[in-house]
Amino acid sequence: MVETATPRTAGIYARVSADRRKQERSVDEQEVEARRVCADAGWSIAEVYREDPISASRFSGKDRPEWARLLADMTTGRFDVLVLWESSRGDRTPESWLGMLSTARDKGTAVHVVSHERTYDPRVPRDWKALADDGLDSAYESEKTSLRVRRTKAASAVAGRPDGRPPFGYRRRYDSTTGALLGQEPDPETAPVVREIFRQFVAGTPILEIVRVLKVTRAIVTTTLHNPAHIAHRRHNGDSYPADWEPLVDEATFYAVQRILSDPARRRTRPGRTTHLLSYLATCGACGAHLSVRYIPTRTADRTTNQGRSRPIYVCKAGSHAAIREDWLDRFVSELVVARLSRPDIYPALTAADDTAVVAARGEAEALRARMEEFIDSAAKGELSAVALARVEARLLPQIADAEKRATLAATPPVLRQLLEPRADVAERWAGLPIAARKDVVRVLIDAIRVHPTSLGRTSSYNAIDERRVEVEWRSS
Repeated sequence: MVETATPRTAGIYARVSADRRKQERSVDEQEVEARRVCADAGWSIAEVYREDPISASRFSGKDRPEWARLLADMTTGRFDVLVLWESSRGDRTPESWLGMLSTARDKGTAVHVVSHERTYDPRVPRDWKALADDGLDSAYESEKTSLRVRRTKAASAVAGRPDGRPPFGYRRRYDSTTGALLGQEPDPETAPVVREIFRQFVAGTPILEIVRVLKVTRAIVTTTLHNPAHIAHRRHNGDSYPADWEPLVDEATFYAVQRILSDPARRRTRPGRTTHLLSYLATCGACGAHLSVRYIPTRTADRTTNQGRSRPIYVCKAGSHAAIREDWLDRFVSELVVARLSRPDIYPALTAADDTAVVAARGEAEALRARMEEFIDSAAKGELSAVALARVEARLLPQIADAEKRATLAATPPVLRQLLEPRADVAERWAGLPIAARKDVVRVLIDAIRVHPTSLGRTSSYNAIDERRVEVEWRSS
């Protein structure tokens, strides 16, 4: 047996598990017990390390600053006995726990475990093994707990039960006797707000305007628009499962919103401040650069153009090859769009093809998911190896994701559907749309708008545009 010096100074570490379901000693109770042990043994207390409820397992992902400070103090010899309520309060990661034991052994630091009523000397092989085994047992329990939690969450997802915090727009129902979760239902106060968020967004209202009108945060609006919980679907590990609660919006609206949000052409920098219809949509016919708005002084007072002080024009950003008045180009393109949308054959031509594409893409995704489930079942029965299953997943999962993306992008934008309804007031409805909504419609219908420089000797009147300067290329599908 290795002779040890009598410890004289102690470092107390107290931590409560992050799992609130556990019934265990509080940090205060642990400290009181540790101080009693120190008093009985005649140890002076060098430092007390009180940690917030942070998990000590490898699954936590959070730093434990007090544990790190304790290890640093142990290295410098600030104390010569470490007092813990139990071994699992220290560290549930084998590498870190064994590293602490190595430092304690090198520095001659004893470890007292209050629940064991025993002081261990890591320099004694049997004591070192006992503490090492405690650490490995704690790590094993963490692994089992993590596996159990993952299985429970997966089973809950497949069954469509709610999990975690309730989404905005819902509230939870609990058993009045046992307190067990029964499910979730629309919240009378916030569910109407969710429906209004979707209604305004598909109508083309910018997100910042929705925030202002409904008096909610931007985070609530964006999270709400992305969350499939509002069509009674639950996500888990990248998959989506039908849920057992009432949807707040219909699937057609939800997937149409996803199409808008995932459109690469959608500008996300300042979506609530869109004030110019064709800025960064129209391009220069000479160099291909986008046109942006610049204000130039006016010769005569014109209250329709910035109180007679300046007039907005679209200008080529690369070298000012092309420039054209904003009101001219906006009016010209708007008249083209309204004329196209007023054609009696435009509504069935656009919506029928798109709806078919959506159905086909969603059907393809469902078929691929069914194949994936068959392979998973085969692996569960031992008929397929884990390596083979991994290869199948590597091939099928990207195909499923691609099919789902095509289904999302194929949906006709709701704003465009509103304009395509067979009524005679297309021009009036177009004029009533926000600028951001008109911009979305232009993106869908028109592939390119090119403004060519003014030719020598070619002039335009004050209220007219030289149509030869503007080239519009419609999308083929």
